[in-house]
Amino acid sequence: MNKKMQVASWLFIAMLLVNILFSYEFIISNAHHDCSGEDCPVCVQIEEAVQFISNIKFISTLPFVMTVLYVLKEFCSRLIPVIVTRPTLVSEKIKLLN
Repeated sequence: MNKKMQVASWLFIAMLLVNILFSYEFIISNAHHDCSGEDCPVCVQIEEAVQFISNIKFISTLPFVMTVLYVLKEFCSRLIPVIVTRPTLVSEKIKLLN
């Protein structure tokens, strides 16, 4: 992955985390507000923040699982040859000269 893509992905992750944190902060700070009735704008915003957080949790589950599986596959593919292989003269690159 080139440098621009890495920077863009880190910025996306940072923005996503900031949005989640601000949504939680908004919900907590306005949980006990003076409700003005059925069309309360604060209640509508709280519902939207809760919906945003629940959508993020649902959407990010599959990529997280796929990432964990990929990391485990890479880890196992690099660890198993180290455990299974035995050193031989060829693998040690020893010349057998008389």
